[in-house]
Amino acid sequence: MGLNDCVVLGGTLEEGNWSTSVDAATTEMIIKRCTQLMPALKGATVLGSMVGLRPYRKSGVRLEEDCVVTASGRRVPVVHNYGHAGCGITLMWGCARDVADKITTIALKSSL
Repeated sequence: MGLNDCVVLGGTLEEGNWSTSVDAATTEMIIKRCTQLMPALKGATVLGSMVGLRPYRKSGVRLEEDCVVTASGRRVPVVHNYGHAGCGITLMWGCARDVADKITTIALKSSL
């Protein structure tokens, strides 16, 4: 994914792996695969490596309004936005807009 003056390379799908530690072998494999696709990346400076846990849902992204009831009985609106898996960095822009629209709608309803 291209940014201003850097790119994000990666990642992997490793079901059941919830480790937050960077694995050097996995990093090397990602760089190798990406440089095979885009040779211009060869020799580029690696600014950092990180692990992102990206939960998914077999039924897809959940982006919807809900209402939860607190222990005191208060009803609180909630907007669920999860299950993007490895597509989160791609889908986040549109999903964030949808969440903002839902929150605006909830806020307008509650002010009536």
